[in-house]
Amino acid sequence: MLKLLVCSFLCIAALEIGLSQQQTQSGSTLLAQHFSNRCREYSSNGQIYDQIRVDTEELKRYAKYAFGFLPSKKDHFCQKELPHLIGRERQITKNLGECLPESEKFIPAFFDGIFENFLKFLCDGGGENIDNFFSSHGDECRNQLKEVGAESCLEKIFSPVGSSIRKTEMCDDIAVVKKCFSQNLERKCPGFKAFNTLNNRLFNFIEKPCSTSGSRASVPFFLTIIAIFLVTRF
Repeated sequence: MLKLLVCSFLCIAALEIGLSQQQTQSGSTLLAQHFSNRCREYSSNGQIYDQIRVDTEELKRYAKYAFGFLPSKKDHFCQKELPHLIGRERQITKNLGECLPESEKFIPAFFDGIFENFLKFLCDGGGENIDNFFSSHGDECRNQLKEVGAESCLEKIFSPVGSSIRKTEMCDDIAVVKKCFSQNLERKCPGFKAFNTLNNRLFNFIEKPCSTSGSRASVPFFLTIIAIFLVTRF
């Protein structure tokens, strides 16, 4: 599930910012085109989208390095690496904000909220969630979940509808992913209460930005970071 965490994390970083290089018409590919179009149309900086792509790749590389400290050096991760991850992500969303029309200016803050809440989930209670994930009782369940892959829950979401993506649609997508994760746990790890509890805690953190009022404009992307964290270190 930590791979499920990193997959969730890096996936979101790439998908949310819409920088996927996939050739299929997946949600991430459509998002990439959406943001590319926004930067071309609304930013006076012709290099801004290229910079976002470069910074996103750097974030992905750094995230893989940082998550390598888990679980044995969780204190180092939470105290030293977490601030760096947040800083790198905020630089990306700051640049992304230059590409957005007024109706979509809420997107960077929304992305920041999901990303940071995901990291807070990992370090909450002194890293209790990390410990539960890597417990010996979880070995068999983690191996079973590898067969499914966190990405499978993200394949059919985050697709822009029309010319924009609304916050309500993104939050609906998060609910879809939560249900998918829960079904995978029930199917592969029936009766394993610890991981079911961990799954509920994860989405309680991730869904926080959906509980606040905000713009109606588009935003169905950040859940991908959580798919990357949940998949990279599995």
